Amino acid sequence: MRRAAGAFAAMGIDKGDRVAVWAPNSAEWIIAAFGLLTAGAVLVPVNTRFKTDEAADIIRRSGARAVLFEKGFLGMDFTVPDGIPAIDLRSGFLECGKPFERAVSGSDIADIVYTSGTTGRPKGVMMDHAQTLRHYAHWCDRADLRTGDRYLIVNPFFHIFGYKAGCIASLLRGATIIPVRVFVLDNVLELIEHERITMLPGPPTLYHSLLSARGQRDLSSLRG
Repeated sequence: MRRAAGAFAAMGIDKGDRVAVWAPNSAEWIIAAFGLLTAGAVLVPVNTRFKTDEAADIIRRSGARAVLFEKGFLGMDFTVPDGIPAIDLRSGFLECGKPFERAVSGSDIADIVYTSGTTGRPKGVMMDHAQTLRHYAHWCDRADLRTGDRYLIVNPFFHIFGYKAGCIASLLRGATIIPVRVFVLDNVLELIEHERITMLPGPPTLYHSLLSARGQRDLSSLRG
């Protein structure tokens, strides 16, 4: 992550600059996001289901200095507004920097996560580092996330559930992250069995799907 931070710093990303990540769940997403935070920048996750004009609206309004995307995901056109650098997460960019980190305070803004926009244009919600760490340390306690857990994250990283109750919570507790790009029940069942998944938070529909598939795979590793 410090190498990713160095890559961002080398391209001119300064403390407090906003950078958007418009990509599916992956190891590269995690490295990019925490590389940005390590560089003192502000992460702006963008919904991968947004069409070009919807994403462009958030990219512009957030004041993003750059956009990271994954070329070819779901056959979508990840075109960004003119004048804003676009970087493919799988281009090797994240590995090209020298190790770097920039000091931040608890009151510095960590990210801007946009709402779904069901009642109008999506609204950006700012959260600082201290709020995030305090809130999700508490979440870990309530969810009983433990050191050594194997956490299958099916919730998208562009959403607060996948990003904070997933990635950040796992880092706080020392859990292993297994990201799922797109929910496909057969794939999820296979991952639970082969990866010996212990944690799988999600919406009620997820559990209905698992119950409907009882007996197809060994799901005994999941902690109830």
